[in-house]
Amino acid sequence: MAIKFVDYKENIDNEPLELKKIFELMKEDADGQINVAYFRHRKLVIEGGSDKKSELEIYFGSDRIKKITINVVKFIKRRQGNCTRLIDLLLEYGRKKGYETLEIQSVQSDEMEAFAKKNNFEQEAVHPALQAFYDEEHTDNWLKKI
Repeated sequence: MAIKFVDYKENIDNEPLELKKIFELMKEDADGQINVAYFRHRKLVIEGGSDKKSELEIYFGSDRIKKITINVVKFIKRRQGNCTRLIDLLLEYGRKKGYETLEIQSVQSDEMEAFAKKNNFEQEAVHPALQAFYDEEHTDNWLKKI
């Protein structure tokens, strides 16, 4: 499958409004400097900025797996509501397209965990059959119903 590049040098008019707004959000965070932006195999990747990097990687599940997963999210301009705007856009897009769950994958920082809790995400439970094996009750993934 070919890589579909979507950046300010290309025409993004054919993309859903929420995805265009996500691109614009990342472009604004990177002060207009988008270095990489593409869709490939249900994955959206956007990177920008010069010294500090603005990064986003989102996986859109199939008809069978109705989940949107944020694999990587990093904003240059922090504590300005960018992540909240991103979540709102993904929830809106997910509702329109029939997705059931929004996931933030591999939450490792206290700051991101606090963000997930504040925005009503719930920590993913480890399957009961695996809890004893891993000695864990939860994964590092946080989920929210769409």
